[in-house]
Amino acid sequence: MNSILSFSKRCLDALLWSLGLSSVVLVLMLGFYICWTQPLSKTPNVTVAEKSVKQQQVQSIQKASVPLMDKRSIYAGM
Repeated sequence: MNSILSFSKRCLDALLWSLGLSSVVLVLMLGFYICWTQPLSKTPNVTVAEKSVKQQQVQSIQKASVPLMDKRSIYAGM
C-alpha cells in the first residue's frame, strides 16, 4: 500500500512538472511569435528600403563601368 502511494505521488509530481514546463514553453513560443510578426511601430520605416535600393543601383553602376588602364601600369590580371 505504501509503494502504491509513493508511486502515485511520483507520477503526480512528474505530471505537474510536465504541465509546468510545457506551459512555460508555450508562453515563450507565443512571445517570440508576437515579437517576430508584429511591427514595433505603426509607421513603416521606408527610408531603410529606399537606401538599400539606391545602394544596389550605385553598386550596379560601379560594376558596369569599365576600369581605365594606364599604359604604363602593370596589372597582375583581371
